[in-house]
Amino acid sequence: MLYFLPLICVSVGAKEPTPLFDGKSLKGWSQTVFPKGHVYNGGQWKIKEGSIVATRPKGDRRGSWLSTKENYGDFELQLEVNPDWGCDTGVLLRHNGKGAGIQVSIDYRNGGNVGFIHGQGSGSYYTRPWSLTGEIEEGALGKLKAEEHYDAEKHDGLLHACSGREFLKAWKIGEWNHLRIRCVGSHPDITVWVNGLKTCDMRSDRFKAAHPLKKDIPPYDAKAVHDLLGDSGMIGLQIHPGKNWRLPDGKCRYRNLRITKVTNHRNLPKP
Repeated sequence: MLYFLPLICVSVGAKEPTPLFDGKSLKGWSQTVFPKGHVYNGGQWKIKEGSIVATRPKGDRRGSWLSTKENYGDFELQLEVNPDWGCDTGVLLRHNGKGAGIQVSIDYRNGGNVGFIHGQGSGSYYTRPWSLTGEIEEGALGKLKAEEHYDAEKHDGLLHACSGREFLKAWKIGEWNHLRIRCVGSHPDITVWVNGLKTCDMRSDRFKAAHPLKKDIPPYDAKAVHDLLGDSGMIGLQIHPGKNWRLPDGKCRYRNLRITKVTNHRNLPKP
């Protein structure tokens, strides 16, 4: 029974899944607008072959956020992603409309990782127990390696963290990959699965990740994050600005976005 839990749909304390994307338009979504000159006032979002395609125009170093018009508090989000190697994207949870939230990384490039948590405008906390390195063969990504850095359960206070080796077995290069993200609680507990593999299980009352390089920056502060974000917010998709996006033709594709609102997260089966 336990082997099937990451793959089943939530049935206790949850409503039926609702599509967030109709496959043909950006109805229900909008590009978050920032003040003139802001680093996130760029990017392009298009619809192609039933998917949302994120890209940056040639010469544009700005990023972007595409966000739901509706706010969500306790939920399970499912989606499929197919990023080009060299593109840093992610899913922003409880986005406050000002570029702040808690991000699930899809940092698909050298030094990045997928399926873990970091602060986006809500602190510089970052959990990255392993990082990816790609081997290019005939102009395309041929093979991935993962370098292990530390034990995130001890170092960052995660309840669970997958290893880089486990991730490599689950991830499909150049194909669609399924993400499932559970976010519940006023001080949110966040669990992430990639193709059925539980990559990260974070509990706010024990999470203590800080910035891996900047020792003077304080770690995750559950109260401060809640004071900033509240109990709900938008869902956001990211185009990273600067050098963290492959130019000139890097893309990330998203499809089959569905959300299940959770009405009583205490009755959910343990992730």
